[in-house]
Amino acid sequence: MILLLRLRSIIDERLREEQAGFRSNRSCCEQIFSLRETIEECIEYRHPLCVNVVDFQKAFDSIHRESLWAIL
Repeated sequence: MILLLRLRSIIDERLREEQAGFRSNRSCCEQIFSLRETIEECIEYRHPLCVNVVDFQKAFDSIHRESLWAIL
């Protein structure tokens, strides 16, 4: 537990404020809100915007593991 607390404080200092994954008191809703704000600003100021959404849920379960080991 002591190690976890020490690592968490060190890691939190090094992560950007926008990073929410695996951090306490952060949620997907905050990320969605930030994305929406960014999209709205780009529309307002007519800036181009590309958004890439990746769903990593069960990603490791769906790959061919022999190929993965060969690549590694």
